[in-house]
Amino acid sequence: MSVASIKTSTDVQEAKVEWVISNFSFVSASCSKGRSLDTDIILPDGNWKFTLSFFPHGMKDSLANQCGCRITRADTKEPDSVFCKYKVSLMKIGHVSGAALMDSEDSVREFKKGTSWSQTDSVPKLFLTEAYGYKIDDKVTISAWVQASSGGSCDQVAIPCLKNTLASSLEELLLSGDLADMSVECGGENIPCHSLLLMVRSPVFKRMLQADMVEARSRKVNVDDIEPAVMKALLQFLYTDKLTQDAGTDDKYLCQVLQAAHKYEVKTLADYCEALLQRKLSKRNVIECLTFADLFDRESLRQSCLEFITSTPEILQAVQATTEFDHLCETRPKLLKDILAMSTGIRATNKKRSSSSASLEFPNGTDWSRLTVSNLKKACKERGLSESG
Repeated sequence: MSVASIKTSTDVQEAKVEWVISNFSFVSASCSKGRSLDTDIILPDGNWKFTLSFFPHGMKDSLANQCGCRITRADTKEPDSVFCKYKVSLMKIGHVSGAALMDSEDSVREFKKGTSWSQTDSVPKLFLTEAYGYKIDDKVTISAWVQASSGGSCDQVAIPCLKNTLASSLEELLLSGDLADMSVECGGENIPCHSLLLMVRSPVFKRMLQADMVEARSRKVNVDDIEPAVMKALLQFLYTDKLTQDAGTDDKYLCQVLQAAHKYEVKTLADYCEALLQRKLSKRNVIECLTFADLFDRESLRQSCLEFITSTPEILQAVQATTEFDHLCETRPKLLKDILAMSTGIRATNKKRSSSSASLEFPNGTDWSRLTVSNLKKACKERGLSESG
């Protein structure tokens, strides 16, 4: 944490700090819902001390997929009450002030010893993905400003933080169907919706409902290539920026949601699902994820799959022994070539390699895309790799 500036006078003390959380993916993964990352804010004279707590996965009473934030008075010194204003924000690239986590600049909050003020639903967890610019090189920067005074007056009434109820209100609107002016029909289910909201959130829905198309005239969108549960998850994300269930527990469900997000051009949801899939790669699912990434042009996921498959000889051999790999060889030979190219590129730098590239029939640097499957298997064999499939 770096102190940006401090200011003090007889009655008022002020501190502004920047808190840089490095290795954010790792440290946030260690925090379950209700667990926080903490840092201290100490006012200039050292008498007043506050703890700033950031909840990457939300506080216990937060909405799903929302972060939380809390400031707690941590000292036990006199006076019993300190009156404060504060502002806590996520910072973007170039230290540009971004999304507000907590803000009381327009009101004064009273902090007794050991008491705190919280913002249960501060920002969506999606803001902490690379796509939004708040997480850069796996670092998240939080800026905090606190102004404190031991004096109080009658007009300094403690005002509670406003709770973000927009997402929950829109969720109620979706579930109730109140004021709906159209519907989505999927798998025999009719889901009342609100065209304005769908058009704002999805370019595909906007084109459908604004152009002279059957959907605009009938006020009905028929969906026959997405499961009803997945379509409901997509709609709930459009209304609330959250998913109906913990998608991180099911990679097949994630792929289905990503496919729906791809179809309706909901980039934030697609990026979120892609990032979760990258974290869930295993020998069991990596070929399926690679095929999916190639089919839907998700280059980041595709590259992660290739890197995982070729990360060690043991993982490569285990993946090659699966029936999914055999199927990949038959249906998408180009991906087999990509795996081989990635593998030989890594092995070329391995000092334990048993033979030099020059002695190979297909040396490193070969244009793998021009080889037949038969020759690709020969190249695998002369490098000691499995040639199954």
